[in-house]
Amino acid sequence: MRRITLSFSLALLCGCGCACTHQDPEPPVVPGQTGDGSLDPRRVRIATWNVHNLFDTVCDSSGGCGGTNYEPAVTQAYYQSKVSSVMKGIWTIDADVVLLQEIEKESCLQDVQTLLGMQYYPSRAFGEMGNPAGLDVAILTRGQIQNVLTYRDQYWIEQPDGSQKRLARELLGAEIVLPNGVELTAFTTHFVSKASDPEGGRRLGEARLTRQILDEYIEAHPGRMVIFGGDLNDTPDSEQILTLSSDAALANVTEGMAPEAVTTWNDSVTFDYLFYTRTHADKHDKTEIFCDENRARGFSSSDHCAVKATYYWDGQ
Repeated sequence: MRRITLSFSLALLCGCGCACTHQDPEPPVVPGQTGDGSLDPRRVRIATWNVHNLFDTVCDSSGGCGGTNYEPAVTQAYYQSKVSSVMKGIWTIDADVVLLQEIEKESCLQDVQTLLGMQYYPSRAFGEMGNPAGLDVAILTRGQIQNVLTYRDQYWIEQPDGSQKRLARELLGAEIVLPNGVELTAFTTHFVSKASDPEGGRRLGEARLTRQILDEYIEAHPGRMVIFGGDLNDTPDSEQILTLSSDAALANVTEGMAPEAVTTWNDSVTFDYLFYTRTHADKHDKTEIFCDENRARGFSSSDHCAVKATYYWDGQ
């Protein structure tokens, strides 16, 4: 596994922002503690990861599974191996809140959660689209979820041809209290792919609606830390992504990093993002990208790398 780390302060100083380290993953520690076992109430760690096609063994697609069909034919042995690899990936990332994409059912997430240990990740939220063969989004946390927010069924997005569509997947939010007492709200989604929307019109509509919802939430909860992340299927210079972070309200955790240091898919493209309320920029300490040694392969059994940001609540 290759981990790339950039200190926020280093990004501001060097401009090009590339500080790369090659090291084995450190074993995770008990939540809320530092490596020496002492409590660290200041630290907050958020990550996003597209786990890639976590399907169970039940074929839910009317057209069949396997071969060229959308839903793969999954054996019990393969499913157990996939769940184990997702668990190991989350364990290596070692975040207090993990935003996840491409999970077929909540039962799949529950299997990952059980393998991780409910004492370590006791709370989850799941953004179900209503299609048992669909790939959904989720939030897993070491804290307690006080409230779950969903939006997909509340909005239509007008398309370039005049038709209307929903968000491709749920925009899922969770109001969380972490073990150290920090309160925050995390949102995640998975925008429509370039294969399904090559011109990007639907994806732009998703970005604009997501930004509207985030702005409304932030305005209604002044001072609260808000995180948004996921697989957004577009590049940092696209209108879709700039819609989310091109002003003073939201910051991208990879600001200041060299483009080649933050690619998250196929060693050449950035599709995965974390944004946070810019009023908390003084708390942002570092950003890490988790990839396999062969970066083009992604991370663990996924074709995507993971993005993680660390914050310290007293600014140290």
